[in-house]
Amino acid sequence: EASTSSSSSSSPSGPDLDAMHLHWRAKNMEFHGDARGALALLEEGVWRYPTNIYIGVSAARLLSKLRPGDVGDAIALVERLHAQHPPAAQSPRDLSVLLQVWATLESERGANGGSEGTGGAGGGGAGKASSSCARELYQRAVEADPNHAAAWHGWAVYERTRGRTAKARRLFREARRCAPTRASTLQAWALLEAEDRRYPEARRLFEESTTTRPRHAPSWQAWAIMEARLGNNGRAATLFKRGEEATRDAARGIIRGGSGSGDVDGWGEGGEGGVGDYSMEGDK
Repeated sequence: EASTSSSSSSSPSGPDLDAMHLHWRAKNMEFHGDARGALALLEEGVWRYPTNIYIGVSAARLLSKLRPGDVGDAIALVERLHAQHPPAAQSPRDLSVLLQVWATLESERGANGGSEGTGGAGGGGAGKASSSCARELYQRAVEADPNHAAAWHGWAVYERTRGRTAKARRLFREARRCAPTRASTLQAWALLEAEDRRYPEARRLFEESTTTRPRHAPSWQAWAIMEARLGNNGRAATLFKRGEEATRDAARGIIRGGSGSGDVDGWGEGGEGGVGDYSMEGDK
């Protein structure tokens, strides 16, 4: 889904196709290390296609990435998108994506002790209010689209970082129900089990992730780090090598692929799959 257009055409055309190409170019630039150039292109896209949710939330994500500790501008952008798209006028998935990204930004603001956003949570201290707002927004996201794996995933990672292991595990199960082979979810769930010292379960999930998506380098790398910390250096070296190979394969794939999909599951994949990944944070 590259835009919020309700066109019945099976293939995008005109402005929708232009927006999709712009979005893909920005993602490609970021992948190759030019995050600031990608943000400049996305900001141009926000101006040219102000109703395109996916360009808007990608711009918000990069704003928060390039200005750590200050997510005010990113949240303002998402709030503006929400105001431009009343819930009744959006598809369930578009609404869920917007709420998911908003929730992630509020969780960052809460972690940084920032002030509360306008997502609907009631008063209280600044950081605590933003955290409460984030949880409410995640709840609304999965209610809007119960089959949106990235929203369940993002909420699971949010609860995991707050020490709510049992709840995070339940939410990861929901994410897996929606997308059984989603590598970033399996990876993030494996990290939860590793943190809980359930190493056989963590290995099972890492193995499942790398089997279903061999080019998912973060899974190989996080698995390698876990094994290294457990003193299994030989196995860790092998896994690191596989991770390096996966990174090269992924780079070749994005150059060859022309997909302009606006799916932001990578954010709720990292929409949030990489948060806290043994100091190897993935793409938020």
